[in-house]
Amino acid sequence: MAGLHNRKVMVCFMVCALLLAGCGVAKVPETVEVTSLVIDKEGAVTSHIVGVFDRQFHSVDKLKKMAQEEVAAYNTANQTGNVSPVTLERVESLAGNDGSVIVTYLFDGAQTYEKYNGNSFFYGTVEEAGQDGYHFDKMNQVLYDTKGDKSIVSADISSMMKKHVIILSEQTRVYAPYKVAYISESAKTLEDGSIDTTGVSEEEYPVIIVLDK
Repeated sequence: MAGLHNRKVMVCFMVCALLLAGCGVAKVPETVEVTSLVIDKEGAVTSHIVGVFDRQFHSVDKLKKMAQEEVAAYNTANQTGNVSPVTLERVESLAGNDGSVIVTYLFDGAQTYEKYNGNSFFYGTVEEAGQDGYHFDKMNQVLYDTKGDKSIVSADISSMMKKHVIILSEQTRVYAPYKVAYISESAKTLEDGSIDTTGVSEEEYPVIIVLDK
């Protein structure tokens, strides 16, 4: 009887753990192998750019030097305090022989990321997004919840005003600081909780990702 009881407790524990894992915040993998954006709760953005690198014409060292020079030039022109707006964290080859290289940048916020890359990008509350010119009713988007039933979210966003939202116009994988509640129609929720926008065409931009808080 004790053994049966213990098995029941273990099964219950495992089910609860799975449920919690499925409902939690997306976890960034220890080894990033695809182009990704990671946004933390304070709004800092880590950009991992992964691509195939032709070593016949360039070297990783030359790529790193070029990236360092670009970051230094940007910071010189835009830094106002003691903290650099952009930090180059790494430039290195990924394991394997396909020539893949990862370049990782840290941006102090969404505005810096947007300005540095030239892609529209916003992180803040839905209310702040409206103040910044992002009005959902004018963005030609249909939002779906992420619970699996693909139900359409009401166009009335009054209940979302204090929730955080990520708005972007690029093909990447997004790791949000909170659980994702609603996403644009063409975006996909992956098993790890991240959002995949690689299937979204430019005609469908921008992608909206509303978080649960």
